[in-house]
Amino acid sequence: MRPGKGHRLRSVLVVALTTSVSACGGGQTGSDTTPSSAPPTGPPTAEELGAATYSGFESTAQPVALANGVWEGTPFVEGGASRPLVTLLRGSRATGDVDGDGEDEAIVLLAENSGGSGTLLHVAVVDRVGPEVVNTATRVLGDRVQIRDLAVEDGGLRIDVVRTGPRDPACCPGELATYRWLVAGSGLVDGQPEEVTGRMSLAMLAGQRWRLRRFDRETPVAGSVEVTLRYEEGRLRGSAGCNSYAAAAVDRTEGPAGGILIGPPTSRRRTCDAQTMAVEERYLHLLAGTVKFSFGAGRLLLHYPGGAMTFVRDARGPG
Repeated sequence: MRPGKGHRLRSVLVVALTTSVSACGGGQTGSDTTPSSAPPTGPPTAEELGAATYSGFESTAQPVALANGVWEGTPFVEGGASRPLVTLLRGSRATGDVDGDGEDEAIVLLAENSGGSGTLLHVAVVDRVGPEVVNTATRVLGDRVQIRDLAVEDGGLRIDVVRTGPRDPACCPGELATYRWLVAGSGLVDGQPEEVTGRMSLAMLAGQRWRLRRFDRETPVAGSVEVTLRYEEGRLRGSAGCNSYAAAAVDRTEGPAGGILIGPPTSRRRTCDAQTMAVEERYLHLLAGTVKFSFGAGRLLLHYPGGAMTFVRDARGPG
């Protein structure tokens, strides 16, 4: 298996190396140094993916070229505000050899909005073909689908999702399913039949540890303060930054899937620096107000009135 296969969603930093070429002219005692860079190699970078051209969308028959991860079409009605929109989901990049050519490709998620309340989620494979970055395959996942995990396995894609089940309102998916897709020609096809694996509940968080990245869409966790969360036996536990904490947590029996009730968190009373204590106080306050959990591009979201905290999987495991 090539390096990178089976790895979960991750960010990769590519460092371009330059070489110096020295040339000596006849009778000259000096030399000219001209920088030269090798052509890019490896799977497309996050920056390249945000400027790539993609196809396979319902709202437009033409390929769309992203700029900073976004494409906006012309209004559906002249002078109107509603228009097609395609957005690259930041942080959704995975890599691995999904087409069997011996080289790793990039896999990303794209959201398509046609002006209504629904959002179609797409999976796209992007390869490096010579000097070009090319979208080689795209497939729609569906409306309001939540991605729990996306991985390259056995030469194909495994996609764990939360989707709308037979008993769910359109707004609020709660059925767990797994897709296994393979690249075939210019498309993604079923490698195995889709599998329904259960219903959304807090129990699905057991055995994992999550690390807080953002308090809301605009506010990352300050500095090097580390806040973690795990679920076990009806309680949320972890580090709030300075002190360990615990809080009772149960699934709401009424309302949409993903609703939760969290009791008042308890924690130790050790004192740390001011920045760490500010993070801890804010986190425990928002945790106590959490009313729902969901997933987006492999991340865990804890929703409170007016916003949502974003967590990523901690590679160190449940701990």
